[in-house]
Amino acid sequence: NNYKIESYLSRLNYNFKDKYYFSASFRTDGTSRFHKDSRWGNFWSVGANWRITQENFMKNVNSKTLSFLKLRASYGVAGNINALQDFAYTNSMVLSSSSYSLTNSGLLTAAAPSTVLANEDLTWEETTQTDIGLDARFLNDRLVFTVDYYDKSTTGMITSISAPLVSGASTQNVNRGEIQNTGFEFELGWNDKQGDLGYSLNANLTTIH
Repeated sequence: NNYKIESYLSRLNYNFKDKYYFSASFRTDGTSRFHKDSRWGNFWSVGANWRITQENFMKNVNSKTLSFLKLRASYGVAGNINALQDFAYTNSMVLSSSSYSLTNSGLLTAAAPSTVLANEDLTWEETTQTDIGLDARFLNDRLVFTVDYYDKSTTGMITSISAPLVSGASTQNVNRGEIQNTGFEFELGWNDKQGDLGYSLNANLTTIH
């Protein structure tokens, strides 16, 4: 099996006074696994964060109490083809181990039509994700706390369905699956040093619906 993937990626990053950060990316992906009219997909993402502890109104906050505070948000769309087999958009022949013929030169394995019906309309799965997070460090960066809320939705998932009986095939790949995951991610850590010994302790908790 042979296939090719070609990608073009552009990214823009902007930082204003180490307080406001913005990033944006755009990528175009093409693959030979799809029909020529459906093989290209366009995907993008944007993100921003606000380093609150750099603001003037935070100057009087003791770093031994709160040393770092940042608010983050991002939104983006990505493509996926990992669930797709090669040449699903076209009819193919496959080697059949159950069908063979004997000749004077030996045993020949025969080829038979694939039981998967072609679908020229197959295209990229798309995953859209929203993430909002907060990063905080206390006690001169020794105590670390992070919380994130995420909402991840995938549409056009490539799934297998029964093919029409008249086709003679058994299954067909189509873009029809959907899935959505939402939840929170928490991280709590402690970083410290005793003499020449440095150590860290971290705990993680994730919820998913």
